[in-house]
Amino acid sequence: MKLLFIQCTCISLITILNISCESSQSSSIKIFKDYAETYNARTSELNSLVDFANDLHETHDNIVDSFDASDGLSPEEGEVVALFFNPNLRLSRLESESAKTIVNDEWNTRSTIRSKWASWFTAEENIKLIKETIKNLEEIDLIAKSLRNSDELNRIQYRLIDIEVKNKRIELDQLSQIALKRKNELLLLLGLPPTSSDLLQKRSPIVMVPYIQNATQRMIEANTELAIKIAARKKASTPFQFDVAEANIQSTFARLSLELSEAYESLELIKAQRSLVEKDIIPTLRDQINDLEAIAELGELDIFVFLETTKKYYQANKKLLELNLSSIQVANKVCRLLGPHSQQKPSPVGGLQ
Repeated sequence: MKLLFIQCTCISLITILNISCESSQSSSIKIFKDYAETYNARTSELNSLVDFANDLHETHDNIVDSFDASDGLSPEEGEVVALFFNPNLRLSRLESESAKTIVNDEWNTRSTIRSKWASWFTAEENIKLIKETIKNLEEIDLIAKSLRNSDELNRIQYRLIDIEVKNKRIELDQLSQIALKRKNELLLLLGLPPTSSDLLQKRSPIVMVPYIQNATQRMIEANTELAIKIAARKKASTPFQFDVAEANIQSTFARLSLELSEAYESLELIKAQRSLVEKDIIPTLRDQINDLEAIAELGELDIFVFLETTKKYYQANKKLLELNLSSIQVANKVCRLLGPHSQQKPSPVGGLQ
């Protein structure tokens, strides 16, 4: 009888535990379902950020003076969305006891949004470029097939052209995957669901490097990372804490100064490279292609010179896209290092999230 009682007790405990687990699991599922509905609904609620954007425009650097998601999100409007929905910023506002830390996180998030948007846009432009190149290569391939059929081109020579077309098709698939990955990274930063992807405008963010007579002084006064270190020194209550805070300030300042100097130098180098590619190399290759097309109409064409010129034209345009991206990224870094001109408080998000 005693054994039976123990067995019954065990069964009862297991039953209670199962019921408890099922209840907990059911509660968790409901929480996630509620979150999923709220998360997916953000796309339709974007225009509710109009007032938020207006408030930001009054207190923050370079925030758009109007917000309208009905025509898609511009990179500038994306910064507003990220300040509202970015998951890491939401945690920062909940966990951080320092307003300067939140300001720093917000400033860096805006910078990252510009960087990611430019990267995604460049990936999309690369897809357009390679599609155009494949089309040109296919035309060369048709000529090569004609020459091969008339025995003016042997099969070994023809294979080189055929392989080039196939390689570019593989590259197109790879670039498409890169573009998709970059778009998803951007959506995650914005705090928007994958269903929002069609809302993103395919254009590069506009990043203007402000003219600062004394960039180092501006960085000391406005850099958000340095501001955190300076605030820590002010809170030091012992000589040891003060010395540690002072050392942190000096170390941070030295690193940021070096980064800023390198960024300015990079901007000048990229500018020179862009000019060479855009104003010299690409026009020369374009003239070369025009001459080859004119010769082809006369029935005289070196198919391999045409192939090589088309490949170099593609590479030059791809290089220009890379340089444009680098220019935006470095200019964006300069803006981040210089810090905001007027922003001193966290975004007025309140309990809206």
